[in-house]
Amino acid sequence: MTGNFLTGVRISDRLFDQALSTEYNLSIRVYPDGLSFLVYSPLLARYVFFEDCRLDGVNHSALFSASGGLLAEAFSRKIENEPWLNTVFRKVHILMAASAYTLVPEALYKESARERYLSFVTNLSDNTLVLSQYVHTAEAWLVFAPDSQLTDACLHYFPDARIQHRSGALAESVLPGIKRNPGANQVLVFVRSELFDILVVKEGKLRYLNSFRWKTKEDLTYYLVFVLDQLSLNPENVPLILSGDIHPDSDLFGLLSRYVRHIRYSGNNNSQVLGILDGRSDHYTYPELLNPLLCE
Repeated sequence: MTGNFLTGVRISDRLFDQALSTEYNLSIRVYPDGLSFLVYSPLLARYVFFEDCRLDGVNHSALFSASGGLLAEAFSRKIENEPWLNTVFRKVHILMAASAYTLVPEALYKESARERYLSFVTNLSDNTLVLSQYVHTAEAWLVFAPDSQLTDACLHYFPDARIQHRSGALAESVLPGIKRNPGANQVLVFVRSELFDILVVKEGKLRYLNSFRWKTKEDLTYYLVFVLDQLSLNPENVPLILSGDIHPDSDLFGLLSRYVRHIRYSGNNNSQVLGILDGRSDHYTYPELLNPLLCE
């Protein structure tokens, strides 16, 4: 595999000590276009290290369509090149994308039936790896099928890690904030290279969660408007909350603003916990990493 990781952002607290990994919680975001690392110190009660790096010189479309072997190789290379990451941490959470997933209400969920739940939305082979996680804010279980090669690579370095779906972590991060107005309808769109999520809250409850592939700004706008129409939500009235790789001066933002009247960006106001991230204006680019449950 060609390509190297380029560090876009790397921030370290003056009290961060790589030798004290057993005292830290490590959260890793694994996407086909790059990796993000966030370290939380329970002792200091704040984030003490953050790095976001992207793959350079690779075809991201090929990474999305290929098996996880390519991304597993990139993940392994990054960990091997950062000795402090290849150590023992207090807790490790790994967030990854998986196109096959579904939500099951808590009252209906049975652990023994998770393969059957997922088979309703995708074709499963006999050796498909199926995992689940509880999404507290949705009172539901998210059942998903991560790539087995990528999962194996992650567990090789972090055998006690908790593997989570990025959409579940995203819901846990943003739903508490957008559900504070129980009677409101709100839509959140999280944008990443060639993939985006839509979360819809109606009358204070999560009513819709889905992911779509996209290549052009017209693709993403079409899917969004289609979902709003299917859920009988008026783009003139419903607030749209943006996060991820979408910036106010982008062509995508400009197109969305032609169809949706009320747009704002997601944020995080807990400055004490944010630590090294406090004062940054780009919290909306990595909201799922700021999930407070990853700090416990």
